Amino acid sequence: YWNGSKRKTIVDRWEGLAFKDCDEVPDASGKSTQTDMRLASFLSEFHNDILSVLQVERLSAMAIFPDPQPTLSTFISTTLSSSIHPTPSQRLSSLVAHYGDLVLPELISSFKTTEEFAVAAEKIMEKASYSTPSPAMASVPLDGDRPESLTVQRSHSRRKSHRQSMSRRLVTRGSSGASSNMLLSGLAPFELDRAWEESLFEPFLDYQCDFAALENKLLNERLKGIIKSSPTGSLAGARLLRERVVDVLSCAEDALTRCMAFTHGFGGVGLIQAIDGLFKSFLDISENDILNSRSSIPDAAVIQAAGDEFSDLDYSPGDYAVIQLTLHLLEASRDILDRLSVLEAKLRSALAQFSGAVKLMRNDPSGLYISGTTKGAVNLLLGSPLNSVDLQRLLDTVDPETPQTQHGDPLQTPVTPYRRASSGDLPVASTPTPLLLGSRAAVSAFAKACQTRLQKTILAPLLKHLSGYAAQSVWTSSDSQRRGGAGELSIPTFS
Repeated sequence: YWNGSKRKTIVDRWEGLAFKDCDEVPDASGKSTQTDMRLASFLSEFHNDILSVLQVERLSAMAIFPDPQPTLSTFISTTLSSSIHPTPSQRLSSLVAHYGDLVLPELISSFKTTEEFAVAAEKIMEKASYSTPSPAMASVPLDGDRPESLTVQRSHSRRKSHRQSMSRRLVTRGSSGASSNMLLSGLAPFELDRAWEESLFEPFLDYQCDFAALENKLLNERLKGIIKSSPTGSLAGARLLRERVVDVLSCAEDALTRCMAFTHGFGGVGLIQAIDGLFKSFLDISENDILNSRSSIPDAAVIQAAGDEFSDLDYSPGDYAVIQLTLHLLEASRDILDRLSVLEAKLRSALAQFSGAVKLMRNDPSGLYISGTTKGAVNLLLGSPLNSVDLQRLLDTVDPETPQTQHGDPLQTPVTPYRRASSGDLPVASTPTPLLLGSRAAVSAFAKACQTRLQKTILAPLLKHLSGYAAQSVWTSSDSQRRGGAGELSIPTFS
């Protein structure tokens, strides 16, 4: 009854609006009205309403319940999980359907708003935990060893036991267990009941686990926008490639920011997969639009003559244009590779910081701390498929204390943990292991395509002279004087 009376205004606020970005329509009974407010913006106001109730009821809960902190935890969890309709999960699902491939920024906005609420609510919960009586203090005699004091103590215990049994009926899963296992050390607060955090963050967990797919879809849409907005009429060749790659790298850096905001680093494997896919798609498009497109080759009228030394090889102005284009594209490919190294350094720095937090957690599982969120949100990610063997391998790669090895990529330099120039020298750090292997392979494939086009163009005059040799009679005739016995081969005149 207490929960129901305290959350009435919160429930009415949640159910009183229909959101366009969730494809909702007003209730026919008039209980809800259409709003242009985004769901992420509304969540900020909705969570503030819950915080206002918690601030007020934290004090009154102390006078009503023997376990105010678990009681407030139950209030939040039951409100979010069973009292509001549509549920938060249903509204997030509608949000995804509305925005499609561009939904990830909206999900992150909603998630960050939820985290801000969780951090503020956690502080209220900590204050409430100080008001929970200590089991040790409850067993201390009230007035020495006098019999009457024992009578008072037993009477107090009966009243306390009765009040606890009533409150426990209000506590959902996890709350009663947390209450019975609470430990007090001196004046320190009890271990917090975090059932409310599970109800708060669980609707986001499936989308966090699908981060790789969501990010890949978003990057593909952003890449389409980059290609479509490129001024191809005024730019051509390597200059167009260089200008596009600036925008592509910006998209990759934004993906890193989204990964840390939405998964706090647990989505690192999916992030690298998405960036590798972005560069592969970008360079495949560049190969078709620039390398293999006639429009990217400069007009023959503006091509300067290469000199008389090539006149006998029958090169056309178009051949000179192709040679110039491919050489510039090869130069741009090297520049892309250098820029990838800078991007990898940013990835490594962010993931190394996350790796340090995970390493501390191994030593002290209760001490995992990530700025800007709560322990309950991190615990959900720890138990999710994101916390995989592949993630651990990635974190070992960025850990400066872990020996590194490299395998089989022609664009990479062999890596050893340390090397010494001579006896007594200080150790010299090795080259870090590249992270974006797929992106580097895409650059390599694009460079090979440029080299193939260049080689074919350079060899075209020679191949033109050789093309008719196989049809000449001298190719198929043999020298009768060199015929030997039956066991000797017939050797053509032209070898």
